[in-house]
Amino acid sequence: MAVSASDNWKGSVKYWEKLAAIYSAEYDSNRHSYIYLPLADALANLGKIDKAIDTLEYGLAFTPGRRAAKVFLAQLYYDTGQEGKAKKLLIEVVDRWPDVLAAVSLLCKIYEKQGDIESAQAISRKVSYYYPDSPFVQKMADSYISAKEKETEVIETHDETEQYEEIEEQGEVLSPALFDEPASLQMGRQNEGAATDKKSRTLVALESMLDRITRIRNEGIT
Repeated sequence: MAVSASDNWKGSVKYWEKLAAIYSAEYDSNRHSYIYLPLADALANLGKIDKAIDTLEYGLAFTPGRRAAKVFLAQLYYDTGQEGKAKKLLIEVVDRWPDVLAAVSLLCKIYEKQGDIESAQAISRKVSYYYPDSPFVQKMADSYISAKEKETEVIETHDETEQYEEIEEQGEVLSPALFDEPASLQMGRQNEGAATDKKSRTLVALESMLDRITRIRNEGIT
């Protein structure tokens, strides 16, 4: 597949310099503009990491709710060895937006480096609820479950299966006994059935008699 000149230019130093100049001019005219985020990206691609960090910090001072900017800034902090700043910013993001995968993933990495597997497990499990069909997210969440917990889950599942099978077996043993009633109970049921049939016949006879009386009265009136 042939590579065009435009493809070669895209991603080049001149390309990012051009974008940085355009974004910078626009941002200078409006400090409340969100253009500071792509400006910081262009600066980072030019290797001007410190300037990109300054741009993001300055922009977030005016628009503090920009979560994408916070995650990007946290990534730059982490890449430049400022792990404490990155962690603080990521916790802020994850507490407010627990479904931001990039923030959760990086924060889990920091927690893991610090040996805080419990915190990594908590946030990775929470984000997995938002992405139930993502193999990557589910694998990340499972990776922070300790071997002991996995063993406990297997034992609990095995115990539940055994209990269920035991109940089924008991049901199979007891089922025939339910139908083998003592003769006295069977006779009692038969007597109850006979009494019920007798009452039913009596009610039918009374209803028929009342119906005839009503018809006779109506005929006498007319």
